[in-house]
Parts: sequence; structure tokens; C-alpha cells
Amino acid sequence: MPDPINAGNTYISSLSAVGSITGFETPILVRIAAITGLCRWNTIAYQDGTAMADGDEPFEPPFRVPNFGRNAFSRVLSFIQCTETASVLLPYTPVNFLGEQLRFAWGLPITRALKADIAACAPRNNVCLADVASKNGYDPFTVGQIVAKDIFDRFVNGSGWNDLGEMRYSEDLDKAVPCTANCAPFTDTTGFKTQNGPFNNKIKTVGNSWPPKKIEVKKEEKFWQPITENDGKGFFQESSHVVPHIGFKAQVKLRQNIPSASDPNYDYTKEVPLVVERLQNLSRSVDQQRDVQYFDNKLAVRFLFQRSIYVQFNISYETQIFLDHVIDIAENDAIISVWKNKIKYNLVRPTTIIKHLGEFEFDSYSGDRSNPGPVRIKAPDFSSYVRVMPHAEYPSASACLCTAYKEGADKFTVEEFGGLGGPLVSQLCSQPGNPFCSIPGDIIVANMAELEQRCSQSRLNGGMHFTAAVNGGREVCTGLGDLAYDHVKNKLVKGSSTFERENGYYSTQDRPQCPTGPPGSGLQPPSNGKPNDTPKLQPSTNKDSNSKTSLEQKDNTIYVLAATAGLLGVIVILLTAILIRKRKITKKNNITLLKTSRRDSPGNSIAHDASLPVSPRMMRNGHSQPGGSIGGDASILACAATLSHAATLSYPARNTATLTMYYAAAET
Repeated sequence: MPDPINAGNTYISSLSAVGSITGFETPILVRIAAITGLCRWNTIAYQDGTAMADGDEPFEPPFRVPNFGRNAFSRVLSFIQCTETASVLLPYTPVNFLGEQLRFAWGLPITRALKADIAACAPRNNVCLADVASKNGYDPFTVGQIVAKDIFDRFVNGSGWNDLGEMRYSEDLDKAVPCTANCAPFTDTTGFKTQNGPFNNKIKTVGNSWPPKKIEVKKEEKFWQPITENDGKGFFQESSHVVPHIGFKAQVKLRQNIPSASDPNYDYTKEVPLVVERLQNLSRSVDQQRDVQYFDNKLAVRFLFQRSIYVQFNISYETQIFLDHVIDIAENDAIISVWKNKIKYNLVRPTTIIKHLGEFEFDSYSGDRSNPGPVRIKAPDFSSYVRVMPHAEYPSASACLCTAYKEGADKFTVEEFGGLGGPLVSQLCSQPGNPFCSIPGDIIVANMAELEQRCSQSRLNGGMHFTAAVNGGREVCTGLGDLAYDHVKNKLVKGSSTFERENGYYSTQDRPQCPTGPPGSGLQPPSNGKPNDTPKLQPSTNKDSNSKTSLEQKDNTIYVLAATAGLLGVIVILLTAILIRKRKITKKNNITLLKTSRRDSPGNSIAHDASLPVSPRMMRNGHSQPGGSIGGDASILACAATLSHAATLSYPARNTATLTMYYAAAET
């Protein structure tokens, strides 16, 4: 397995890639990111002496892993296990087939289903969870499963999101009631209805040429209407409003009262021609087109600034998760806050109005990205540049989210490192076959202020919003980033030394060493090795310019592979080749890379570092033992399990010539 920073970030990239191609609506992606983020944060908190865990509110972990397990290697293993188990507990989450290939290549014995002894613990039964952890020697995979169950019990089960569809709205009783069968995740529990279904009437206008002298939108026509979508195969549908209940039922963490955006009081006679004009301009500008495509995916937006900050400030594994959790919390409260305002105003999208203006002609986007125009079209044939999401127009969720991102990231870098982050760079759009952008080119922004501005403006340029929606989103979400940082720093970190710069894990550090057991325990070094024979991570002096690698390049590769998800066999081959092939690892821009290779052992055995003790879990999976019988102190065994699986292992019945034990971050 790579070092914890590379392993954690590569695994997160696999989740993001699969999430991006699966087609979740933005609020659901935010929800999945929040649960994944809790896995990352809480696997630190449980394996720390001071930090608080997080859920519906901060809480003392049911147990604290002993000192031997308080390291980044153990934490990243627990995080991957937690995420895999959470995906079983929450069946709406996508199968992370890319992550499966990573786990297979890394030799991680992940059991996705919840173990019986953990499942038997009642919700929030700290005594039971602590007992299970202790009996299993605080094995990191057991800890990861316990964290996943605790997240489910505290943050998911019975939450206002209605994750599992356990509640539904009863028209007869005019309230939410339990679902008895065929329950659908995220079912509305408030009884939201469109004011009048998809309408086919023509909106009244004055004037026969474009733009009309007056566009008279009646009161009932101002309400959000489902937009007809089709699959290109003859199937047409009108979608219901996405999760209309969360603004009223889901829990926010940072503010008691959600602010209201100012009434936009749209003058549609002015606003509608502006939308058409923006699409004309966009069809001539490849930069605007690329921005609309890229900023439409909030996972890609987070990738842009979070990975850039990691590199600029050279932050530790633990501090990366500090930043990530600030953004997770700000994002969670932002989406709930903006959704409450969307339902309050319940305003129609530009596309709906323009399609019902009659046979007006104007120049606009063609609908074909390979030849965007502008071309002469009629109003009923109008289309925005990207899909119009099935939720109300005002205020803009993107402007809200990117405001929260900007504030949270800036607060973090100023408070923790004394300055603002930037420039921010993503090369995702430059990768052939990527699922984000059809127009090649790097996304480069000077700082978070520019990121917020371009993210917000892209929603106007793409034709998805009227002008006031951007400022409305900013109005609702201003302050959330600052509050999220304060929440994590003051209520969760709580003075933990783990997050101090000198105490965190960096890619060039040695692995921690396990204590040794008594003679005959199987935890002593074999006769042909010494306790100090574990390879030390030393800077490489290899200057081969063709052997350069980087964290972003590896992450980009994960995203690119996801674009060919339909060809799973190709993805498996490519991903395995990337992860397993022998790497020459070099030093570039003062970032140290390491090179350590081992040969596969014969037959079906597993190649491992002979100086490392082998855990009972490895023995159960048919792995060879260096010598002696399994026994000794449980904490030593658990430490052995952590470090054995943190080394790169070959897998059975493979003929790969070499495997790289370590490769460290090289970020440019």
C-alpha cells in the first residue's frame, strides 16, 4: 500500500470518480461526502487521546485506541474499512469498483458487511462497542467497522434526510408516517407539490420580434415546474423536485436559524433576454464552456482547491482531514440552508419560461458541444449548456456552496498557516477521456476568491439561472465557512496535539515500529533478520526525468479511468497496471520520492517484509508466517496487523514481476 497520504487521497479520488459518473443529484453527493468525511474524521478521533468524534453533534468516542494504534497507517486503514462498510449500510451509495481494485492491489482484507459482534451492539451502546474493540485487539479494520456503525446510528438512522426512505408523507393524515414496504431513499416527508404540473400554455408576450417588448409571467407561471427530460431512446419524463424536505427536516450544525435570501422580484422582460445573450457569448468562448462543465461538478471543485492547498502548504495527513472536515461541515449546512430557500421561493427556471414564449427566433447555443454555435434557433428549442437540475431556480446552490468553500478554505489557511492559498490548479480537464470536460485545458484560479466568482458566474453563463440567484446564494451561505472552521477547531480538535504541524504524518516519514512479544510468540524477528531491518525511507538520488510521478497525476488517472466505466475490464487492467507496475521514484521540486521493490514469492504465497510480524488475520487468509506460533499480547498483534497491511503485498496467483512497497507524494 502507498503511504497514508497517497493511499487516502487515491482512495478518495476513486470514490469521487465513481460518484461523478453515477449521476447523483448535488444534495445526494453532498450527503455521501458528509458520511465519507465522518469516516475520515472519526477514525482519527477514535485513534487519538483528545479529539472529539462528530455525528449529529460532537461526542466522546466510545473508546480510545491505545498508543500503538494512534498513527496514520492505522487511521487510513480504518477509514477505508469505514467507508466500505458504510456503503453496505447505505444501499443508495454506488459500488466503488475502482476502490475494490485498489484494495485488491494493496492486499487489504476488507470485509464490507458489518461483523456480527458489532451489529449486535445496540445504537450508541458505548460499553458494547468498546468491548468488541478490545476483544479484537483494536485491529484497525474492526475500528473502521465500529466507526461506520456509530455514524449510521448517530448521523443517518432517523435523520431528517430520510436516507433510507423509512418515512413517507401521508396525504390522508397530512403528516409523515413510517414506510412499510418498497421504501425509496430520500423520499419527501413534507408533502411538497408543484403549484400546477408541467404546463403547455404559451406565456403572454408583447411584440413580434426578439427580444419581446414585454414578457408577462403570471403568478402561477412563476412557480417551479418539472422540465421534460428524455433518454434519447424515446423515453420522456418530468422529474419531481429533489429532496424538498431537507431544508425543513435535516439538521444543521452551525446556525440555529437559517437566513432567508432577499426576494429577487424578477423583471422577466429584462432577465430572459439576458439569459439568451449569455448563451450566445458562451457559445463563442471555450473558456466559459470549460468553466461551466467543470464547476458543475462540486467534487471536481473540491478537488481543485483542496489538493492545491495540500501541496502549497505541505500539510500532514491529519491536517488534510482537518481541512476536509471544515469543508464537509460547511457544505452540509450550505446545501440544507439553500434548499430551504429554494422551497420558500419555489421559482421557475429560465428554460421553462423560454420554451413557452412561442416561436420567437434568436441566436443561441446549438445544443451540440462539438459545434456550439451560436446558431439561429426558436424559443421552444432552447437549451441551457448543461442539464438543468430538477429543483427550484432561486437561490443558486452553486453560489452558496462555493461561498462556503471560499470562506472555509481561507479561514483554515490563514489560521493554520498564516496566509491565503493560491494559485489553485487542476489538470483534470487536460486528461483525455475525463468525465468532466469535453474541452481540454487546465483549470487555474489565482485564489479562493476567484474560484468563488468563477463558480458562481458559470451558473449564469450556462443559462441555468437568472441574475439575482447568485447573490441570493451568497447571502444565504455567507459565514458558514468561518463557523465550520471554528466548530472543528474548538469543538472537535480541542487541543489535540495530533493536528500540530510537528506531530502529523508526512509522506517521507518512517513507518512506526511495533513492540516485540515474548519468545515463541511469533512476534520476534526471524533468524535471518533484525528488528532494525525494516526498510527506512531515504531520499532517492535517481534523477531520471522520465520517472516523474505526482499525486495529482495519480488522482487524474483515477478520474480518467472512471470515464470508461462501461468497459470495466479495461478499467481493471489499466488501474492494476498503474498500481502494480514497477515505479522508479524520483525527487522533484524538493519532494522526496522513494524506491523500494520486492519480488513476488513463489506460487500463491504473499510477498512481505520478512522483518515485519504477521497478524492472525494474515494467517487466516493463507499468508505465510515468518516463524513461531501466533500468540502474545493482543495490542502487539493489532499493531502487527496494521503495519503488515500497510506494506504493499502481492496477491495470490499473480505473476507480476515486481511490486513497489512505497511511493510517496510528489506534487507540483
